[in-house]
Amino acid sequence: MFKKNTWIIVVVVSMLLSSEMALAGNGSIVMRTNLIDPSHQESYFSNDINFYLTVSEKLSFGFETSFSPKSDYLKVKPFATWAVDKSWSLIGGFSSDSSDHEYVLGGLSYFKRLSESNSIYISACYYVGTNEGSSDYVDSFAEVKHNFGNGFALAIEVIYDYWPSEGNNWMLIGPVLHYAVSDKVDLFVRVAGENNLEQWNSIDFRIGATYSF
Repeated sequence: MFKKNTWIIVVVVSMLLSSEMALAGNGSIVMRTNLIDPSHQESYFSNDINFYLTVSEKLSFGFETSFSPKSDYLKVKPFATWAVDKSWSLIGGFSSDSSDHEYVLGGLSYFKRLSESNSIYISACYYVGTNEGSSDYVDSFAEVKHNFGNGFALAIEVIYDYWPSEGNNWMLIGPVLHYAVSDKVDLFVRVAGENNLEQWNSIDFRIGATYSF
């Protein structure tokens, strides 16, 4: 269980480790800030600082964090992927947050470059709760991306989560505009809506940057 303000320690440590990760192999650092505006509720900010590292042709590691200072919420997810071939990868890891939800997870991802300008990415993971109050759920993600050239690209992202024991659904969908400042730096913005397959209940605004090394 996370204690109050633990997210500060995790983020600082993660930033210090990033310099060591950059020396170890190829990877990226992704930073995102989200303004979430729920219907009939006060809006709030959520932030992500995520690290990815490829250590061999097959094996990669990731460490994803999500934190909201206003509510003192923190979620961390260390994971690893194993490339089965050029398109398919296996995913396995662990997730824990400050609301006492803990999971082990496993799944698959698929990436295909459809042409020089178009690509598709799909992933699906099953989260198994390891403590009381952590209900199993399926988390899936899909992105279709088109590169316009001159650094600009447009993508459509869809995230869908489903809790079988409760019959609950959650979906997010929206366009993402990318601009590659250089070979190493990609800036992006996203506007997305959230719904439970019955009605829209939140609007999300995201800005972010990816640094590849």
